[in-house]
Amino acid sequence: MTTDKIVVLNQTTLDSFKENSEFKIIENFFDVGQKILGADFGFVWLKKRNSKNMELAYQSPNLPFTPTFPRKTGTTYRVLQKKRSLLIDQVSKAHSVKSFAQKYLKSLAIIPITYKNHTYGNMYFCFIDERNFSAEDEALCDSLGNSVAQALTINHLHSNLQEIKHTLDHSPQPKVIFDPETQAISYYNKSLLSQIGLSPKQLFNAKFLEIIHPKGRKIIEKRLEHIITEKIPSSVFEVTLLGPHQHKIPAEILLQYVTQPDQPPHLFAIISDLREKKKNEEQIRQAAFHDTLTGLPNRFLFTHKLDNLLLQSRQKRKKFAVMFLDLDRFKFINDTAGHLMGDVLLKQVAQRLQATIKRTDTVSRLGGDEFVILLTNLRSAQKTDLVAERIQKAFLKPFTLPNNQEVYMNCSIGISTFPKDGLDTETLLKNADNALYQTKQHGGNGFLHYHRGMINLELSHLEMEKNLRKAINSNQLRLQYQPIIDLKTGTIKHMEALVRWQHPTLGLILPGAFIPYAEESGLIIALSQWVVNEICKQLKKWRRRKIEIPININISARELLHKNMISKIRMHLRKCNLLPKDVILELTETFLIKDMQNSVNTLTELKESGFKTALDDFGTGFASLNYLKRMPVNYIKIDQIFVADCLTNKKDAGIIQAMIAVAHHLNIKVIAEGVETRAQAKFLQEQGCDLVQGNYYSLPVGAEQLKSLLKKQFKT
Repeated sequence: MTTDKIVVLNQTTLDSFKENSEFKIIENFFDVGQKILGADFGFVWLKKRNSKNMELAYQSPNLPFTPTFPRKTGTTYRVLQKKRSLLIDQVSKAHSVKSFAQKYLKSLAIIPITYKNHTYGNMYFCFIDERNFSAEDEALCDSLGNSVAQALTINHLHSNLQEIKHTLDHSPQPKVIFDPETQAISYYNKSLLSQIGLSPKQLFNAKFLEIIHPKGRKIIEKRLEHIITEKIPSSVFEVTLLGPHQHKIPAEILLQYVTQPDQPPHLFAIISDLREKKKNEEQIRQAAFHDTLTGLPNRFLFTHKLDNLLLQSRQKRKKFAVMFLDLDRFKFINDTAGHLMGDVLLKQVAQRLQATIKRTDTVSRLGGDEFVILLTNLRSAQKTDLVAERIQKAFLKPFTLPNNQEVYMNCSIGISTFPKDGLDTETLLKNADNALYQTKQHGGNGFLHYHRGMINLELSHLEMEKNLRKAINSNQLRLQYQPIIDLKTGTIKHMEALVRWQHPTLGLILPGAFIPYAEESGLIIALSQWVVNEICKQLKKWRRRKIEIPININISARELLHKNMISKIRMHLRKCNLLPKDVILELTETFLIKDMQNSVNTLTELKESGFKTALDDFGTGFASLNYLKRMPVNYIKIDQIFVADCLTNKKDAGIIQAMIAVAHHLNIKVIAEGVETRAQAKFLQEQGCDLVQGNYYSLPVGAEQLKSLLKKQFKT
């Protein structure tokens, strides 16, 4: 809504106060409305005085049709009841417009003439050409209808000056009249009292500047001097009012310099509260520069901060670090537990990250499960290590999701430092991302600093997908096997198959770096089928050598959802003359808990088909020990996150004890993952754990190295 249109409308309102003829008021306002809206013709329906019936009060001289009398259930009465303008961009699509009128106009504005409890009728503005009405047009129409209604109200009560004052007093907008020379306030309405921090007693003989906040008075004083000196008829500007308890209230003032014959001039101020507008503007700024889910700075704001920090650091020769972080297994949890659960988890992650850094540092969410941290005033590289360790320590506690479900998460971090690892934003972010990639390749759940010897990660998502598809079809994938040891006998009971990617240029890539791409692209089905087929061929070779050890196979959530999954695994087994008992299918608990009944049905079908199953990463998802009694599984695998601190953390030790006790009560055997020391193995043996696996016993090895391992008697 432009200032000029407001000025014209307000001047018409002031002029109407001196007009005695109701018809003339309608005609004047209609002419003004037609000009400021750009309408071609129109008409006005008004209620008859002391009656609910309508009469045609005015019509344009060039109106090409005769308006039909409005029905009491029609559009005219509905608009009047709602007291809001109805703007129709395309009349041809509006059922409320008579068909005979549609050939004369393309767009229509119906404006209710209402003020407080007074309802007078509607103004109809017609447009020959189609209009695309805006929010500004709607606000202008509402103001026009309100102004006409005010004028009619005052006209109806023109003989009663007190009633006119009463109307002004109860206007929703604060209004003030004051002297140009002395600035003494001669009139104010009640709306002003509801906003400012002055009482009626204080306003008595007060000056206009006293309702302005002290910090803004000098600027307003200069503006008033200019308006009075130049006798500017009308102007609009923003001010800060003095609110209760010295609070600042943003407002907009429409100030008119009013002169009348034989009377001294005065200034008439109409004040609009801008608090809601300013609040909306702040929300827009927040949305533009912050992540809507977590409230953290987004990529745009982070890049802006990093650019500024680069400029300052070059000048002052200061160091800072960029930490690239993402969550391990987040996509799997997001896909299986649902995006709402994922959003709750991301919010909690954001809170924990913020709690680990100083106020001068910045945590930003770039998207998905990717976060980046800016560490300023870096005196030594050790500071980044301390922050990374604090972050990983913060992730040791489970995250609590709705219904008190708990999930454990790990994170991987890559770090680059200015100026050692880059002199610009792009290089620092790329090198931190490269370091993160290397962390993922080493199994995740850790952090690495960038160094020049690292592989330069230049593969985009599309390139990674293309290369992975090629890897599946061109013998770039490898299987390694890690033994699972019987704690009572020290012998190998199973082998877990682990897939690796031998990239022709990037070298050996661990699954943490490419499985997320496989899941995202749908290649996980083809990848899993390749793994099952290769395992079956390897088992066939071992059977010829009289090696009778089952292999644990990781089955993805997407494969489990895929139709005919069980029949396809059986097909691969039959081709190699194998039986279901020769493999153990490992399924992740997070997926199984999402749809318990379907999971129980799937596990039952697997059991009836002769397969044994293991619940992988137990304790890190959403399951409780209570769920186990419903699941027909043969094994649970205690996640390494509990094993890692079982000797120093009483809670982890207690959780392991409870898992083993409940599992044994349900005739389920227990495998502990990630055993790195003899002390851990001894603790697990004392708790009655059945089986263990980890680097303490053996790193994952190729099939050709298994022969010597099988002969080995492991110490327990």
